[in-house]
Amino acid sequence: MTALPPSALAWPVPSDIDVSDSITPAHIGEIAKAAGLVRLARMTTTHAAGNVQMEDEIVYYGTTKAKVQLSVRDRLAGVTDGAYVVVTGITPTPLGEGKSTTTIGLAQALGAHLNKKSFACIRQVSAQHVSLPSHHDIVGGAAGGGYAQVVPMDEFNLHMTGDIHAITAANNLVAAAIDARMFHESTQSDKVASEIMAVLALATSLTDMRERLGRMLDAVYVDENVELVTTGCANMMQHIRNA
Repeated sequence: MTALPPSALAWPVPSDIDVSDSITPAHIGEIAKAAGLVRLARMTTTHAAGNVQMEDEIVYYGTTKAKVQLSVRDRLAGVTDGAYVVVTGITPTPLGEGKSTTTIGLAQALGAHLNKKSFACIRQVSAQHVSLPSHHDIVGGAAGGGYAQVVPMDEFNLHMTGDIHAITAANNLVAAAIDARMFHESTQSDKVASEIMAVLALATSLTDMRERLGRMLDAVYVDENVELVTTGCANMMQHIRNA
């Protein structure tokens, strides 16, 4: 998480975007190192025999975002599970400060103030909640609020690592394939409320996901050896420390 000295806390608390813009995020590689995502040694063919190059257990998306490699799960398979705190069922205020803000605040308290290794796992926001607000959608993004937020909040709310854009593209491809011959229903969505997103979230493996998608559409897999490199990798960002 990004460290913020108590003297930097302003009152009254500025707007969320002003708080985010006032902070220089730490490099996501530093966050990964502190989280125990070690650097792995691998042999390379581009160097002389015996030389070793280091490789992270994360895939960088710039300096503030990354995806966690699934190899981490295998490496930590024998490690005892930690405590798991679920934040749910909170009725938000008119400004939307509810589950995300509380979850991030708990992670800050455990990490920065109690020196416990903690992770906040929150949902990724749909871009439509940020770009197309209405009287039913005053909450805006899902990065938290005030000094309990993910930074930089604009990158988190708008694009992240492109997962939702990929879901959107997949749904648009389906719509083009059927040439809009189906009746449009108000329950349909091209992003996070779609059936494809549900499959992505519920699938237990690449094979399971392919079978679920296959039950939705008639498709032919030409190459059985296709490898989806980033499928299933979790996103990683940071929140503010000492807030």
